[in-house]
Amino acid sequence: MKKLALCTMAVAGLLFASQGNSALASTGSAAANEGASLQKETLQFGELIKKGDLYSINSSYDSFTYQLKQTENAIGKVAGQKNRDKLNETYVRPAKIAKERVIYEVSEYRLIHKTGIDLLNNETSLAGKKTRMLGRLAERAIQIKAAGYYASIPSAIPQFLSASKGQLDNGKFVDAGKGTVSRFDYEVFILTNMQRVKYKLSPLTLDVELSGVAKKKSEDMIAKGYFDHQSPTYGSPFQMMEAFHIPYHYAGENIAMGYRSPADVVQGWMNSKDHRENILKETYNRIGTGYSQNYWTQMFVGR
Repeated sequence: MKKLALCTMAVAGLLFASQGNSALASTGSAAANEGASLQKETLQFGELIKKGDLYSINSSYDSFTYQLKQTENAIGKVAGQKNRDKLNETYVRPAKIAKERVIYEVSEYRLIHKTGIDLLNNETSLAGKKTRMLGRLAERAIQIKAAGYYASIPSAIPQFLSASKGQLDNGKFVDAGKGTVSRFDYEVFILTNMQRVKYKLSPLTLDVELSGVAKKKSEDMIAKGYFDHQSPTYGSPFQMMEAFHIPYHYAGENIAMGYRSPADVVQGWMNSKDHRENILKETYNRIGTGYSQNYWTQMFVGR
């Protein structure tokens, strides 16, 4: 059971060989099969680009490019240049166009993601190097895309990348403090900021100490067998923040249970009017995220 709560192309058949040549027919069939799989993935990948869903684009990128490579290899074994050319035109070329539309954006996203992890691990020197690399990569991407006449991509993608780069440049991407955050916690932070930037709001800083409090809230709900903002141990979310010496002028909390992934839970919150409003409040500038055993907590503060 899932719960939420808050406070405040068709495939063309091709003939490659005569019936008497089973080896050639086999290679042609293998190439067509790989091509059909690539064609399906290209359509799906294109839909992600159309939606501006950078998180899912990144998640699908490696499997998509792997299938592209597999198809190219299979086509390379097909006899006859004309056959190979037709297969490449049908399957490979559209996939490469899709790949090249976002290759730089995926690279920037991954560098941002890794830089944030370096900061969380207090590897400031490594983070600084990656931030400088990110600046050079972004400049190079602009130049190459302008020269190559690439099709445009939804504005949400470059806006998120630009906003995140700005946070890194200004030291506002993460506040490492004391403690740690899990991979799921970090992904919820990234996904939440994607939503805020999509709605033209400033991204939030990931506050590690606040994340520690959010995690304790999730753990408390598990231990005490409840699902509510009011904790029998800590009281209200605001009382809990105060007890852990978290300063704030504005504060709020989203909780959820039963969701299996960061993408699912953030989408669940965004599908709920009140939770969405919490995520999109202009007065918040920090977020803490705490996951434990399919219990999820977001804590927001504005200072």
